[in-house]
Amino acid sequence: MNTKTINSLKGAALKHLNSGGKMLAIGHSSQYESIYGLGGIGSTSLSDAEHKRHSLMYHDKRFQTDIYFPFIAFSHTQVKASTTGGFLLADKAKFHDVTNRLLNVDQNVLTSLAKRLSEGEVVKPTTKERKIVTRLFRI
Repeated sequence: MNTKTINSLKGAALKHLNSGGKMLAIGHSSQYESIYGLGGIGSTSLSDAEHKRHSLMYHDKRFQTDIYFPFIAFSHTQVKASTTGGFLLADKAKFHDVTNRLLNVDQNVLTSLAKRLSEGEVVKPTTKERKIVTRLFRI
């Protein structure tokens, strides 16, 4: 995926969604929250690595002997990487417009365009329907 262009990635994503693929939508709030609650990794001024190291050096060795701590520490890294690695953002004010465009797009044109873009082809919108679909990429 690292070698693909942004339009190629968008095409692959559209192809996935159009073929019934699933996605995860996560909203956000203006208030910062830790993945693992109060005092959890990422909720202090320490870096994540420092926080994990500090936890392992805790005086009563509770984190060293906890069989779940390595799993939680590793999962935290994966969750953080996956949530920052790929996402689609739409301004709240434009959300309804964006969803209407997505729901009312010509599926045949979308399928064709997604396939061509995922293969790395440069596509120029020549018809009205193709222009509507390519406008989706400017979300």
